[in-house]
Amino acid sequence: RARTLAQRGDLELSRPLQHILLNADLRPSEYAQLIDAPIMSALMDWVYSADERLAALAKRVVSRSEFHRRITGHPLKISMARKLLPKLRSLIAEEGFSPEHDLLLARAQKRGYLPYDGGILLEDGTDVRERSKLIKALESKIDEVMIFVPPTCVDLCLTAIKESIEE
Repeated sequence: RARTLAQRGDLELSRPLQHILLNADLRPSEYAQLIDAPIMSALMDWVYSADERLAALAKRVVSRSEFHRRITGHPLKISMARKLLPKLRSLIAEEGFSPEHDLLLARAQKRGYLPYDGGILLEDGTDVRERSKLIKALESKIDEVMIFVPPTCVDLCLTAIKESIEE
């Protein structure tokens, strides 16, 4: 949000923050000099920003509260997540949050790592995949959507998800 405001000319940034937020051509030596002190200082100032969205985000970071929490227990495919979105948006809005900013979806995809064409055989002739949990984990495919909501909305949204899955 700070980057967007600064690019529009609505937020003045210190030199270190300009490097952090606006310098797309940062050299490795410049990157190595970046520290979090300018960010923490700016966050303290942004808590009082006239931009409500920037102020709300800064307050969350500074107070270390009200971060979004992942709804767990129900791995969802993208089609199911899309079906759930209208209901979840409504629930979040009813709780006083902005569905646009406070309902976050993140898709986790991994096609699986298949390094072995013919397998790796152990001395007894068994393929290592049959014995190694690590290799099984690397080979497994993942395609799920994670949903993040404000902490006070987790139970409501979880109930809505359970009800939709049962239908």
